[in-house]
Amino acid sequence: MAGQLGYRHPVIHASSPRSTSLLVLLCMPPCWSLSACAPANSSSGGSEAGSQEPASPTEHTDTAATGDNGDQTGEGGDNAQTGDSGGDEVFDACENPDPGPVNYVQGGPVHHFESEDYEGNAFRFCEYGGRRILLNESAGWCGPCQGFAEYLAYQTGTYEATGLLEQINDDEIFLVEFLHDGWEGEDYSVAFLSEWHERYPHPKIVVAGDPGALWRQILRVSGIPHFAIIDADFNWEDNEDGAAHIWLAILAREKI
Repeated sequence: MAGQLGYRHPVIHASSPRSTSLLVLLCMPPCWSLSACAPANSSSGGSEAGSQEPASPTEHTDTAATGDNGDQTGEGGDNAQTGDSGGDEVFDACENPDPGPVNYVQGGPVHHFESEDYEGNAFRFCEYGGRRILLNESAGWCGPCQGFAEYLAYQTGTYEATGLLEQINDDEIFLVEFLHDGWEGEDYSVAFLSEWHERYPHPKIVVAGDPGALWRQILRVSGIPHFAIIDADFNWEDNEDGAAHIWLAILAREKI
């Protein structure tokens, strides 16, 4: 459903219970360029709030042990999950073979991907395996991206993603925001990532850089924000048909 310049959304009929709100929101499609989507005063302003520390790969696990190298280790690696039997089952997505930056294939393995977070620390995506993940490809200049982040941080603004926010707060899904550009379309920097984190804080959302907009290539992104879902085994669950249906579900306040 991806058009040449952005998503081509499915038609929402007037008889739909959510038709009014969706029709308004669909007038603001995902961004495809800086000139089309840059909001006014994009490099300043925003809601005032104290910074909150985002989740680390260990904060959403039940058990973890530390090895000599400082990394979390166990029978399977970094992220621990507790089974119904009371025993510990450890899953480490980083032990899986890394397919590299290959294009999305449903059910296929996800690139382990290394970058940096808002503090300049090394970021390794596979360390967050073992849970269902929502990947959000975003940019500082993108108005809808800012609006989406604003709602998750403050529950204000246009994009009332109530269903998704409930899932995030209940640890049903884990959101990682990848930003490839800054406020004015320049390549992202750690300083920019830090500003984004301070402007839109949420303790269970991780912000990381996407150098070279690599996820845009892997997921064939034509408009942002763009969402893809990764399952607990760190395989691709959903990015089908341009993934516009994920964005629509979020706008409709549904769970995904």
